[in-house]
Amino acid sequence: MAIGEKVGVKVDQKQDGSPVFASANDLRRAFGDRWAKIVPPMILKDLMRHASVTTTEQYCVSVNAKSTMEQLRKFQKAAEVPLEVPPTKKRHPKVSSNQQKQRAADET
Repeated sequence: MAIGEKVGVKVDQKQDGSPVFASANDLRRAFGDRWAKIVPPMILKDLMRHASVTTTEQYCVSVNAKSTMEQLRKFQKAAEVPLEVPPTKKRHPKVSSNQQKQRAADET
């Protein structure tokens, strides 16, 4: 019996509809993926009990690549939406009462 079955962690479904439960390796990879987002590779190396940080960096590269792609998709989506700028109101300069009188006199 897979450990995922004991705790009810399903990772897929077979064609006949029966569930596929997580293996110990699935849980280990999920652990590495989650912690790779928040701890430096050397700490993750110790948590994962890897002999070499090179093995650990595989988790970090995978997580960073996914994160980078998500960010790029957000920017791409934002770029596709046209930015609508409302039209500005034309401002008329303030006219003093003397200027108003002068304009009225000029019109007559």
